[in-house]
Amino acid sequence: MSRWVCGFAAGVALCTTVSSSAFAAVPVSSAENYVAGTGAGGYTTASSATGAADGLTGESIGFPNILSPFSPAFEVDELTGIGAGGKITLKFAAPINLITGSDFGVFTNVGLMDGDFPNGTNTNPASTFSGVRKADVEVSLNGVNFFSIGRVTFDNPSNYFANAAGPFLTSAPADPVLADYGQPFAGSLNDFSGLNWNATLGLLNGSAGGTWIDADAAVPLLGQASLQYVRLSIPTGGIAGTDGKLFIDTLYAANAAVPEPASIACAAVLAGLVLRRR
Repeated sequence: MSRWVCGFAAGVALCTTVSSSAFAAVPVSSAENYVAGTGAGGYTTASSATGAADGLTGESIGFPNILSPFSPAFEVDELTGIGAGGKITLKFAAPINLITGSDFGVFTNVGLMDGDFPNGTNTNPASTFSGVRKADVEVSLNGVNFFSIGRVTFDNPSNYFANAAGPFLTSAPADPVLADYGQPFAGSLNDFSGLNWNATLGLLNGSAGGTWIDADAAVPLLGQASLQYVRLSIPTGGIAGTDGKLFIDTLYAANAAVPEPASIACAAVLAGLVLRRR
């Protein structure tokens, strides 16, 4: 996926607020122990499930479109797939602090059905064109001992621009307002039922969406209220009622510790203020 950099001014603004004890929403930084399984198709690059989400998808095939609830990521450099018998372990650069409520969000290629294409009106009840997607979720602090969170249904969409005029723009809004990937989305697929585009953005309320997971139940097993690894897997026989697949864009933590002192963090931000694509 691409790493978008918003510009020098944004970097300066960040440096005025970051401190050595700051907390921030951050994506997973690396992937380990990846097994594609059956059905992952061409989406078998493990690193595609790491880093920041890409605000524009489809560029490589000449069909650019903003990432929206009705237009999810679909390029091979934006997603990592797991099928039946597949698994992937995703690692945050530093342990994330577990808080009351949702701790991290999983962003996939779930897309809402548009009942009034291209205006972005949800069907009633709301539905997705990606099929039912489920996977088993485990967490770990050390990458060795994993503890189950349970089987999770991934049916919430993602959104990149909080002020997009529509779901199928071919470029970013003139004055883009980015959705917050660190703001947990508490809604469900059914909550989108019948909503038009503006109401869809209203439901998200600035969040980038995704399926958010509360890992507090694992705290007694983890030994402390933090984790660094998340493992997603699908059993060899698949999961009944699903198509036995999951395509992962990225994971974000809601309350990740920023490990660097402010001066180091700011230097890294300002040095990296160029548009780049991995």
